[in-house]
Amino acid sequence: MRQCSAFALEKTDYVPADARVKDYDELSDDDQSLVTALLTGESNGYPSANGCGLRSGEYVKFTGYYRVDCA
Repeated sequence: MRQCSAFALEKTDYVPADARVKDYDELSDDDQSLVTALLTGESNGYPSANGCGLRSGEYVKFTGYYRVDCA
């Protein structure tokens, strides 16, 4: 998995058994803000100057499961 400079979230109903899943509550404050902004359409996918702790191929559990894809 590579670290993203920009990313998108894709809602999914399937999470592979060997996937790395992060619960929303485990994310840093910056990553939580970015996930929320992406899901509400208020972000273009670029993290703050502090960077982003998410990596392509990971899953975030929030109101459902979302696959992280590098843009």
